[in-house]
Amino acid sequence: MLVRYPSKTETLADRLRHSRHPDERRSLFAGRTVHQGYPVLLDSAYLCEHMHILGPPGSGKTSIGIETLARQLIALGNGPLVIFDAKGDYGLFSSVRHAAALYGREFKWFTNRPQRSTYVFNPWDNRLMKRLSLTDILGLFIQSLNLHHGEDYGRAFFGAHNRHGFRRGILETIPDAAKKNLVGAGTQRRLFPKYGPIQSFRDLYRILSDLAKDDNELKVAKHLTLTVECLCDFDQINITPATPDHDDAQAAAIFMPEVIEKNQIVYFFLAGSLDNVAVAEIARLAMYSLYVAAVDYRERHGHEPRVYSIWDEAQVMVSKNIEYVLTQSRSAGVACILAHQAMSQLNPPGGVDLRELVMQCTQVKQIMGARDPWLLDYISHTSGATKYYRRGYDLAVADVLGGCVDPARTCADRDGERRVRVQEYTAPRLSRQDILSATADPNVSLMSIGHPTSLCPFQGWFPMYTDWPVPLETHQYYERQPWPKTTKKTIETKLLWPEEAKTAEDHPAPDATPSEPQESTETLDALWDDVQKKNSRGKKKQ
Repeated sequence: MLVRYPSKTETLADRLRHSRHPDERRSLFAGRTVHQGYPVLLDSAYLCEHMHILGPPGSGKTSIGIETLARQLIALGNGPLVIFDAKGDYGLFSSVRHAAALYGREFKWFTNRPQRSTYVFNPWDNRLMKRLSLTDILGLFIQSLNLHHGEDYGRAFFGAHNRHGFRRGILETIPDAAKKNLVGAGTQRRLFPKYGPIQSFRDLYRILSDLAKDDNELKVAKHLTLTVECLCDFDQINITPATPDHDDAQAAAIFMPEVIEKNQIVYFFLAGSLDNVAVAEIARLAMYSLYVAAVDYRERHGHEPRVYSIWDEAQVMVSKNIEYVLTQSRSAGVACILAHQAMSQLNPPGGVDLRELVMQCTQVKQIMGARDPWLLDYISHTSGATKYYRRGYDLAVADVLGGCVDPARTCADRDGERRVRVQEYTAPRLSRQDILSATADPNVSLMSIGHPTSLCPFQGWFPMYTDWPVPLETHQYYERQPWPKTTKKTIETKLLWPEEAKTAEDHPAPDATPSEPQESTETLDALWDDVQKKNSRGKKKQ
């Protein structure tokens, strides 16, 4: 059993939580400045203006940047925390799970990995769907499934067909009396809807498949049908109250309004080394469900909640609608902490360049390692300007050829004076070499604060030292922890092919000349004799 001792970061964070000052109690300890050693405190409310963590592999992006914030947010306890891990980090998962148990927070997890326990997460949970309008439901699924392709003519054409097909599928589950004022609701008048309420993607796929048989317009929205069909492969997002033998798992499912109400910790362990498309769709479904739940909370309670979300490998989730997510999430009380490896991941070939957009929509930035030329130029240009000077002096040819270049060897002028010429010029405060040198240490990062706060007077880029959130022995212990066992509240993901599946070749071939069923024939003859004897006895009595 591991005997665990708190790290320096945890000790300082614990002192902040027990401080008498209210601003300190809600602050997070991010590190200390390299040159003066001043503590860098982040107000948890400031995270609602979003944070960006960037670092190449091995730079400590997860173990120092994400884990430091996640463990403190769990200990702080002033809002739920939802983590979207698109690479599947066992160490981070075990650390978050341990921290939740340490501070008495309810912890749930979801995974797409086979033969793992997982909680159920159904985006079609009718407890939330019945409180949304038709446009809200369309926006939730069209945006999260990335079915809105753009506003220009060609892209808008296919996006409109996807929206039209999705809308027609939902209208098929509504009685005609309730949709009489909706355009395109159909010409057939039925007292009851043709299909029952949509409770999963499998229900939606059956409806879309039936509509596509008779409607040529829905054949154009083939992308919609194929996307929904792929999501039908995951049992953990398609279990409904009508699914047999899963009552306990359905009752304990991840329900985003309940996550906010009960201040839960939820971890989406989405390992997408081979199928990033499905990982991105599930992650965005969960993220948009969280946003919709936060808006619903604000409408029911009259004030926005405090919700924290961490996106590890955020480039998997980021799409063209990232600006809408970041701007609207802030007003809904959802803080987004985005983390990934390089800025080039936000500018894929043939895609939309989202680098400038992400940098503008995040007020707090932590660069664990800068190797991207675009990022080096961005930090240098936004670091501010300062005055430099160039020196000029005359040297003897022999000194220059001998490598003795020094102001002390300046040649005297006609008056016998040695003079040095100075020319002032303005340049960025941080050069490329300054940035590379500052991030060479794995515990040193470049921090940028959009605007100063009461306990964090820093502004602009500055180097910050952050200690490890947990000792090395503890981190290695977390990485060796097994996956949680399956209970009544969870289900176990299945493989496509059972381990002991039989094929036609595995069965023995039948005999060429099968033997006659002698025993069966003798048994039938004996039964026939008994029947004949009973009939003869009955005739004699008559």
